[in-house]
Amino acid sequence: SVGWHVVHAAPAEHGRASGVSRLPWNDYAFAEDVEAIAVFRVAGLGEAERTRLAAAAAAFVGRRFNSSFELDDQAGVYCTQVALASCA
Repeated sequence: SVGWHVVHAAPAEHGRASGVSRLPWNDYAFAEDVEAIAVFRVAGLGEAERTRLAAAAAAFVGRRFNSSFELDDQAGVYCTQVALASCA
């Protein structure tokens, strides 16, 4: 591990409560139920923009999980909402 973390929105799993959490990469990527992971990188981002995106995602930590998977549902968020909002 290189000290990376994942901001993850999920229902209760792996002994963790439902919601948005910040997990060490190894805890996320090597959980026993993970079969495959794909990592994508946006080309051309500078250090400042990467830092801004990471901070925007981290701002969601502690929010409730949105199990309806509706973008308009403001009661909580799911993983795609975190990614979309962080990149806005």
